[in-house]
This record gives sequence, C-alpha cells and structure tokens, in this order.
Amino acid sequence: MNQATSVLCLRVVASLCLSALVPGSAAHAQSTPAALPGDYYINERDVASAIRLSPDGTYRFFTMIGSVDEQDEGTWSLEGDRIVARSRTPDTPPQLGLVASNAGPHEGVRIELTGKDAKALSYQLWVKLEGQGGKIATTRRDGDGAQYSTMKAPVKRMTIALIGGFRDYGEFVVVPAAPDHNHFVLSAVAGNLGVMRLDDVTITREGTNLKFGFPGDKMKRGLIYYRTEPQKTSPAKP
Repeated sequence: MNQATSVLCLRVVASLCLSALVPGSAAHAQSTPAALPGDYYINERDVASAIRLSPDGTYRFFTMIGSVDEQDEGTWSLEGDRIVARSRTPDTPPQLGLVASNAGPHEGVRIELTGKDAKALSYQLWVKLEGQGGKIATTRRDGDGAQYSTMKAPVKRMTIALIGGFRDYGEFVVVPAAPDHNHFVLSAVAGNLGVMRLDDVTITREGTNLKFGFPGDKMKRGLIYYRTEPQKTSPAKP
C-alpha cells in the first residue's frame, strides 16, 4: 500500500469513527459562521484523526495512532480566528497507586495492576526502571497483563506512564519500599482513559483549514487539519 492509499484509508476510518460518536444536542447550539462547519482531517502518515464542527455549535473529535484511540465531544464557538472548544467528556484522569511492594521469588522485576480497570490500563502502560550505577531498563507486557523486566534488584525507582496518542498522561514515580523488592502491585482506575479533551488545545483558522496546537509536545504544536468539502451527488436520471 503506497502512502497516498494509506492516507485515504486512514481518512475513511476517521470519518466512520466520527459518524459513530454520539451526536451533539441542538440545545447547546451557538451562533457560528456558516463557512466553518464541516469535516477536517489530518494528513499525516499512520495517523487517523478528524474533527467535525457542526452548524449547531457542537463538535466531535477522533484520533487513532497505532493501537491508541482517543476521542472528544462538546461545543465550539469562534473568538476572532480561534476556535474555542468546551469538552463535555469527563475530566477525571486515570489513577495509579502503589498498594504492595515486596521481594518476590521470581527473577527480575514484575509489576502487576489490580482493580476492575487493570486490563484496560495494562495495554497502555510504559515503565522505565532505574537501577544501581545508572542502569536503565524498560518492561514488557506478558500474557497476564503484568509488566516484567530481567533487571534484578536493587531498583532505585520506577517511572510509570500511560501511552497516549495526542494526549500526555504525565508520569507516576514509584520508589521501592526496600532495596531488595522486585514485585510491585499498583491499583488502576481508568478515569477518562481514551479521552483527548480539546479545552487545552489551541485551534486557529488557517485559510480554509484548522491549525491544532496540542500542549506538551513541540512536535504536535503545528498540525494542520484540512477541510474536506462534501461530495456533490448528481441528480438521478429519470
């Protein structure tokens, strides 16, 4: 599959995902310029992302990068050249907490998640281990959803993060309770995992397109979403 075909397929996926999201309510309609409503797609390789600005002042947003999906919906308005988004999605972030730290009989380091959301978070978990003498290692996910590494104790600290698409979930640092500990259990609460709230995203008009500035990562501060004009259908012949 060449790059042009790949981009087209990703745009089709984004369009289908936008259509599948729950439509906005007309009760939140706002005064919006007639030229702005429509579908806007990103033109980046291996990324499917789009936003639909509806005439009633609502929006739906979707992005898919690798195995990570993120979405949002809410209301929008125009202030100068800036599109101001007000998300309706939950704002409670995922939570990870250390509930057990001990010396296990296994070789290397093992990190398990517990709670009803453990499986959901395990697919997006990233862990960096820091050992003695500046040694660094990362973990891998096993068939049970646990993270493991062949690095042996002592482990000075672990930096744990959730992998996002455009969203930055931040980091959680764990310091083992004792130098010989190599088995850790973390509580997992999904919160709004998979949501990319656009409240903190800078969206401005660039001609007929939209420029997105995502917080945190400089590489994501100038992404252009290109407007796609609706296809015109010819009247049926009698």
